[in-house]
Amino acid sequence: TNIENEINAFEIENSNIIMANKIYRAAHEANIKRVIVASSNHAADWYEHYEVHNKKRDMVGSDLLPYSDNFYGWSKASYELLSIPYASGKFGKKLEFIHVRIGYPREITEDLKFSSSFQNQFIKGKNGTGVINLKRHLGAYISSRDLTQLFDKAISVNKVKGNIENVPFLVVYGVSDNTRRFWSLDTAKQYLNYSPKDDSEVKFSELIKNVFDKNNWRSKLG
Repeated sequence: TNIENEINAFEIENSNIIMANKIYRAAHEANIKRVIVASSNHAADWYEHYEVHNKKRDMVGSDLLPYSDNFYGWSKASYELLSIPYASGKFGKKLEFIHVRIGYPREITEDLKFSSSFQNQFIKGKNGTGVINLKRHLGAYISSRDLTQLFDKAISVNKVKGNIENVPFLVVYGVSDNTRRFWSLDTAKQYLNYSPKDDSEVKFSELIKNVFDKNNWRSKLG
């Protein structure tokens, strides 16, 4: 079952944290200046699952504690927290870190709307279908050119500043400037000068027109 798959994921995700530490330590020992981590929105997906979709919160920022309700998200949050000792200078020098919490980097297609049993149910994760999940994907979307720009700027920024004073540690969300966006781009814009060019509402306007339903489409999410 899905619950069994979720609870059995601990060992795999825990081994990934050990792998991340090996990479961080290798970078430290090789005098690498900066590590850029392809993190995930799931590092703090508790807020989406229990607050955003229940209309208790409109926007999730990287300043919130990284709560997740699954081991995959827990491991991504752990990658972030694990990098702080390396960034702090505790080991003799400061290793810069930028963690990019990537949203939904896939093209959105009409087949995502087809599944009548899911029409009025939010499905956690990337595989949900139905109008509710389609609206979620529109909010989470990041185009290829926006994702490329974000990583380019993470590489080229002169100095890493961000979440902790005097520690080169930054967490940003990787999404386009979507009308239905529920993750904040403030830190990416402030510290990386990120300037997204796309909005899923415009890019996929024909798809939206095809699946429009006045009873369940007008709200931003849900």
